[in-house]
Amino acid sequence: MNLSATGLAAGEYQGYVQVSGTANPAVTTIPYWFAVPGPTPAGISVVYSDLQDSAQSIAPEAVVFRIVDVAGLPFSGLATPTVNISAGGGAVRSLYRTGTVPGTYAIDLRTGTSTMEVDISVGSITQSVLIGIQ
Repeated sequence: MNLSATGLAAGEYQGYVQVSGTANPAVTTIPYWFAVPGPTPAGISVVYSDLQDSAQSIAPEAVVFRIVDVAGLPFSGLATPTVNISAGGGAVRSLYRTGTVPGTYAIDLRTGTSTMEVDISVGSITQSVLIGIQ
């Protein structure tokens, strides 16, 4: 048996296949799940973020996040995320791909003087992350 995603819209699909044999009429139910990758980013999942950093310090990999498509799969398209500090001061030192899973990025920060709000955007999606400053 083969499942084909040809012609299906991006997203996830699931169900059950029931199988029986000629030698044994017992029916076995097998669950299945598969996904059709989407062409645009649909979400930002924060994998890790610092809970608290020292004021005006360097914070490597302060936030690690993954861009996912409509099926929740790592997004491997061309969309590039942007990062903005909307509260607390500080600055983005760098934004870069990290790890072996597509769509995974890390942000290195220069911390500010109060709780930082880091806004990550890609396409029409924005995810905010708070980092406490001591």
